[in-house]
Amino acid sequence: MATENKKKSKPIFSLLSPQATGGIIGGDGYSYQDRYIVCNIPKWISDPSFVKLMPEGTGDVDVVFLGNRKHFYDHIQVKNHLVTNAEFAGVIKTFHQISIGIKKTYRNFYLACPNVSADIKSLYKKIDRYTEAKKLYTGSALKALKSTEKELKVGFAKLKLQKYYSYILNHVKLDIGKYDFGDNTTCKHQFVSYLIQHPKYQKKVFSILSNAYSHLIEQIFSNRSKVFTHQQLHKIIGDAITGRRVGFKSNVIHIHNWEKGLYEPKANVTIDWVQYFDRPTKKVPDSKLWNETLIPELVTLKNKLAAKTASRHITFRGKCALSTGISLGMIFPEIGNWTFELLQPPQTESWRSDAERKISYKPIYTEINPTTVGIKSNGDELAVVFNITGKALTDVADFFKSTGTPLKKIISLQPESTPGNFSIKNDSEAVALASASKDIIKSMINKYKSKKTHLFYFGPFGLAVFLGQKLTSVGAIQLYEFQDPGYNPSCLLKS
Repeated sequence: MATENKKKSKPIFSLLSPQATGGIIGGDGYSYQDRYIVCNIPKWISDPSFVKLMPEGTGDVDVVFLGNRKHFYDHIQVKNHLVTNAEFAGVIKTFHQISIGIKKTYRNFYLACPNVSADIKSLYKKIDRYTEAKKLYTGSALKALKSTEKELKVGFAKLKLQKYYSYILNHVKLDIGKYDFGDNTTCKHQFVSYLIQHPKYQKKVFSILSNAYSHLIEQIFSNRSKVFTHQQLHKIIGDAITGRRVGFKSNVIHIHNWEKGLYEPKANVTIDWVQYFDRPTKKVPDSKLWNETLIPELVTLKNKLAAKTASRHITFRGKCALSTGISLGMIFPEIGNWTFELLQPPQTESWRSDAERKISYKPIYTEINPTTVGIKSNGDELAVVFNITGKALTDVADFFKSTGTPLKKIISLQPESTPGNFSIKNDSEAVALASASKDIIKSMINKYKSKKTHLFYFGPFGLAVFLGQKLTSVGAIQLYEFQDPGYNPSCLLKS
């Protein structure tokens, strides 16, 4: 009687049981197991639902995910050898004991190994076919799978696992033969191939390797008529990637408009225009000061830097008007190999103008007949309105109505997402939007044969700089600053 009660009692499982501590105590296959975990970490962290993992939990590794406010646990057992029928049966029994012992906490149980027996492979091929077929049939049509299910159960019987049929079908997965986790070199390649697919690290790798491009541009530009050997080119590339860029020095420029602040890194060049600006009173320079003093000062700075150094990279800091940003970009254009790195609060990572642009980014633009907003339409000029962090069209229409200036067309331009403070998520989107916007502006100028473009910009400073860098060969661009209750012209730039 006592023996019968013991058989009916529930299995007891603990993290201190032999099944849970085997890897820690025994250490057999430990190096193989560690490599498996590390190589899969990039894949796990790429899953938005991933929360955490624990090596040597109930299994060799337990992975936790979150979905619909509920945690899901995956238990993984790692073997460094071919798993036979007998060993597989033992693994299944342990999995099942753990599942029942901790009240079905685990979603899936994985057996990871280089290979399994032919019988196990055959069984899982049948399971895969059966599982896929179940997606096709529903309701009474499921009876079409009866013969398939019967054949499947023969495979379970061959391995003496009939009692675990439903459990294996729904919860036990195989992870076999993908890579040799006993080979460190293979594992490194696998780890890198997974990690580089993660958006965060893909961006970092691009940034590191793109330094080589920037450095080569500088070297070729400053050493024309000089021979570069195979060895020298490798050294230039290697120095750029490792940060040992001999003779390289970023041009750190601080420009002060609204206030004079302290920034890092320290400036090589400082331009102080605080006397011309005052945020509380909305004071900004008039058009004459912009065109005759401020813009020429930026042009002079560009010429000095170009003559003094081969470096075409600018680290920018300062709190400035949007006209300063667009002007800065136009005076230091992308076509001249100039690049910018700047801060764009509240985002924590710097924006770079040479960031890899988001593929297939399509800003939304609309061609508006001026008469629909009360403006004369007999002009030969365009107004381009950037609605990035908010909508500016109403204020723009008020400006042209008050001045009586006629227009040919108004082009309203906004990002892929709804305008707002977070409509541009990163520098990749900013670069893509700037590039696409330049193409739209140029096509509109050609379409309407416009002699002048009035540009109104409501958006982040970083995008203003990137946009300015793209605006080459688009004719005269008149910029504006918003001074409550409306817009006033700032500088006139010729591209």
